[in-house]
Amino acid sequence: MEEKFLITKQIGEREILFDAKNMLLFDTTLGFDEEQYLNIIQSLNFPEENKKDSASKIVLNISNACNYKCVYCYANHGNYGKENAFMDIDTLNKIVDDLLNKGIKNIGTIELFGGEATLNPKLLDIVEIIDESFNVNQFLLTTNGSGSMDLVKKLSNYPMRYYISLDGPKEVNDMLRGNGSYDAAMRFISWLNDFKSDYSVSVTYTKVHEDLGIDYQDLYEFAKNNNFSIEINTVISNNKNIEINRRITKKQLISEIDRTLDILANGEKNINLDPYVIRILKGLFLSKRSQFFCDDLQTNITIHYDYDGSLYNCFKLWSDHRFKLENISSEHEVLNLYNQKENFNQCRTCWARYLCELCIADTFLGEENFPFLDDCCVKKERFEITLEKILVRLENGDIDRIKSNFINYIV
Repeated sequence: MEEKFLITKQIGEREILFDAKNMLLFDTTLGFDEEQYLNIIQSLNFPEENKKDSASKIVLNISNACNYKCVYCYANHGNYGKENAFMDIDTLNKIVDDLLNKGIKNIGTIELFGGEATLNPKLLDIVEIIDESFNVNQFLLTTNGSGSMDLVKKLSNYPMRYYISLDGPKEVNDMLRGNGSYDAAMRFISWLNDFKSDYSVSVTYTKVHEDLGIDYQDLYEFAKNNNFSIEINTVISNNKNIEINRRITKKQLISEIDRTLDILANGEKNINLDPYVIRILKGLFLSKRSQFFCDDLQTNITIHYDYDGSLYNCFKLWSDHRFKLENISSEHEVLNLYNQKENFNQCRTCWARYLCELCIADTFLGEENFPFLDDCCVKKERFEITLEKILVRLENGDIDRIKSNFINYIV
């Protein structure tokens, strides 16, 4: 029994113990039977690691070019500081052979990325070749929404999901992404609706939003009015004109947690669900544990191919040849060192170790800081607050509805 991963919360008249390593809840109000606990632990079956013939996700940079010049773009407006180029069929075939030679037959998600992926004139051929070569559960296309209706129609024949980059109402979106970009994206979304395609909108929240008086609630209303799901990400930038300086208060944090739990309890369309709520619910309902800060950084889980077939741990590192990998089984020693939680004292003893996630690429590149460099880890505090709010819903009888709607959302 590893006590460092146990946390107890008093909820009403009940004492609830959360085992954050094995993702289990116990009502210990009348005592705790350690023998029974150990028997339960021994019977657990956590999801197996990827089978040798399977890959969770393959990310392909099929277009090292973009037709927009978004002011916050980390990728040098789509080409990552390299030449403007598209992934060609010869390169794709070499990638397919690379994966097949490794024994991969099943792929959870093929992510088609850029630049702007829809600019590649061979996009449909790429999808067709991959679909014929592997058993693919889902294609995920990240786009600014400048593609054509004909493209949407043809892609609707595949299990395609879209991430549409749209930063809110027209005024702020066109300031950040260029004149006409809002109308193009909304037109693209209307085509997706016509063909019943699955999609969500990705918003990058910046100081420009703040200066225009647009807050998160305004973006939630924008999404509801247009009947789509959104995910809001705070911009990561050293540009003082767009960088957010405001820090969320505890009151605002609790409000976000309650809003997410209300959405899940009521079965509403998901609108920027709080990531800490999602992380704990994945543990409780799906037995999901994060072994690393970023599981996707491990090449046995996610593989990232640049437009020329070069292999990397992460798409954010495509601009730096130092991170190029030799082959599909190789690792980058320094990144791997940063990604191991046991290499940091505070993480090694933290109860939330198997819940915590962090973008190592942003941290390593100096865009973000480790959250535990001070005496008190900000992530640990947030997990404690979030867990308590979830347990209150358990006491109130909301948890079954939350579980059902959450699983539907995830799956």
